[in-house]
Amino acid sequence: RRFKPYHRLDLRYDYRKYFKKFTLVTYFSIENVYNRKNEGQVFWNTKTHKTEFSYQTGFFPVGGVSLEF
Repeated sequence: RRFKPYHRLDLRYDYRKYFKKFTLVTYFSIENVYNRKNEGQVFWNTKTHKTEFSYQTGFFPVGGVSLEF
């Protein structure tokens, strides 16, 4: 069988602070806002002799800081 339809919404907010020699970027993002279970991989289970699916990560908040030169 084919994979089920895939959908995922990611949101991200960046804030940039400019300095003379670099830019400081802070960010916050939310991956998979809907917390939808999307199929990620299909594999064969040798014990049950059936195909099984693994799923991608659900709702996942991320934050961080980066420097741009």
